[in-house]
Amino acid sequence: MKRQTIVSIVAGALLLAATTVPAFAMTSGFSAGMDVQSTSQTTTYMDYTQGSSSQQLSTLMRAVRNNPRMMGNYQQIGRLMDQEGQYGVKVFADGNQVDFNSVGVQPVIEQGRILMPVRSLMDALGGQVNWDRATRTVTAQNGNTTVTMRIGADDMLVNGRSVPLDVPAAIIGGRAMLPLRAMAQAMGMNVNWFGQSDMVVLISN
Repeated sequence: MKRQTIVSIVAGALLLAATTVPAFAMTSGFSAGMDVQSTSQTTTYMDYTQGSSSQQLSTLMRAVRNNPRMMGNYQQIGRLMDQEGQYGVKVFADGNQVDFNSVGVQPVIEQGRILMPVRSLMDALGGQVNWDRATRTVTAQNGNTTVTMRIGADDMLVNGRSVPLDVPAAIIGGRAMLPLRAMAQAMGMNVNWFGQSDMVVLISN
C-alpha cells in the first residue's frame, strides 16, 4: 500500500511539472519594450501533442480563443509557428491572432519598440480608427477610450490627457504605425512579450 501511494505521488508531481511553464520563460530574449505580466495560475497549458505540427498548432489556437489567459499555450504556439516558417512579430488580442495581411504591412521594431498598423489592432478590438490627412493625426476609439496620435509626435492624448511616448508613430508602407505597448495599455490591456518567438499577447483587464 505504501509503495502504491509513493508511486501515485511521484506520478502526480511529474504530471504537474510537465504541464506547467515557469513564469520566467516568458521574459527571455529581446524585450521590445514589453511589460511582461503573468501569474502562476495562468501558465498551465493543455495537451497539444497529438498529430502533426500544423494540427497541434490548430489545437492550441482553439485553446487560446476559448481561454486567452492560459499563457503557457502561447509559448507553445510560438514554437510551432517557427517550425511552420511563420516568422516575424506575431500579435494576439484576447486569444485571437491579429491579422496584418489585410493592410499589407507587418509590425516592425523601431528603437526597441514594436510599431504596428493601428487599423489591424482596432479591428481586432472592435474599435474605430480615423485618419486626418491634413494634420497627419490618427484617432482611435474603443469603448470609453479615445487615443489621438500625431505622426512624429513624442506624446499621445488619451481621453484628452497627454501621455509621453518612447517612440513616435510613423508612416510605413503607406500605413499609420503606432507604438503597440503604449496603444494597448491606453486601451486597458495587459501586454505580455514572448521574446523567443517575437510574440505579443494582449489581454483585456
